[in-house]
Amino acid sequence: MSQPATTQRVSYAEEIGRISAQLSAAPELSALLHTAAFRIRQLLGCSVVIFTRPGSEPIYVAAANIGVPREELLHIRYEHGDALLDLLTLGEMIREGPLPPRARVVVPLKGHSDLTGFLSLGASPYSDDFGGAEGELLMALAGQLTLHIENFRLRDQDRELSRVRELQERLLPAAAPGVHGYEVAHAWKPQRSVSGDYFDVIELGEERLAVCIGDVIGKGMPAALLMSNVQAAVKAVASPEMSPSEVCARVNRVLAGNLAAGNFVTFFYSVIDAKTGELTYSNAGHTPPILVRADGSLQRLDSGGALLGVFKHWAFEQAAVRLNKGDRILLFTDGITELKDDAEEEFGEERLERFAVRNRGESAGVLKERILAEAADFANGAFQDDVTVVVVGVQ
Repeated sequence: MSQPATTQRVSYAEEIGRISAQLSAAPELSALLHTAAFRIRQLLGCSVVIFTRPGSEPIYVAAANIGVPREELLHIRYEHGDALLDLLTLGEMIREGPLPPRARVVVPLKGHSDLTGFLSLGASPYSDDFGGAEGELLMALAGQLTLHIENFRLRDQDRELSRVRELQERLLPAAAPGVHGYEVAHAWKPQRSVSGDYFDVIELGEERLAVCIGDVIGKGMPAALLMSNVQAAVKAVASPEMSPSEVCARVNRVLAGNLAAGNFVTFFYSVIDAKTGELTYSNAGHTPPILVRADGSLQRLDSGGALLGVFKHWAFEQAAVRLNKGDRILLFTDGITELKDDAEEEFGEERLERFAVRNRGESAGVLKERILAEAADFANGAFQDDVTVVVVGVQ
């Protein structure tokens, strides 16, 4: 068989470099795929169909096509369990088996962790089986195309994460409201672009304030979306008439039965009554906040019940504590206490307790900043998980 005209004039390496430059210039994913299909057809004179995933699910459909009638591809899709996909996960070209229409060879587009897609190529006038130099060319082009597809998807994902991050920040309180005699300071630091941590400070009239915190088990977009659902549910039910245990029960019923397997939410909801000096709370499986008394004694706020979303009809308990001038309340997520240093030692709750006792005379704002600085110094400046801290100071 004779070689393609283009490869008679230049080496395959040079041709791959030119194609890669063209792919880099593509303004969007569809243009990238059609450019790749067109250039492969130019090189090898065969029909080209590029199958990719239209979304995050492992379902593959024709995304670009040159040389195969469109109607032959309309109803073709490959999904988990199909024999062709199982073969392609091995990372090698497939010449026999359940091939797509008119295909002589199928080339995997295999990313770092999964199958990004595949090329389906018809008969070529230059090669019987796409072996030898043509096979090497195809595998090299497949690697380049896979890289460009993944880069496009990462960019799209980054843009989506940025939008979700912006939404999360708008929904969280920029400046915590307060009631007379109480100062509230907070910090919310996602480890990635978005966070599964949640907190809120909600005014319940002139003399009452709800302070809550939660942590969605998981990271990234799924955790962020679930956190937004929790936040919306809390906003919907929180009211001066609703006790902390009732808030937990109602949010729990909203979540129960709607969470994916293995997903759950820890949650702590409290109400400060400035008139009576009492804090009433219910803890749904969250790391118990620390009440640091002015005299240095400690109390953990642990009464409540199960994690949210696990048992739909769980009856949550609540408890109340009297707050006095000089007391400090620390609400936090495990991004603080599970921080590790270079020796893999955790920051831990006891270390946080000791630090809070030593610094209990500071204002809520200063204490919050010192906790963050101490934790960052412990971990050499690198938070390893989402971190949220809320400090309430009784003045």
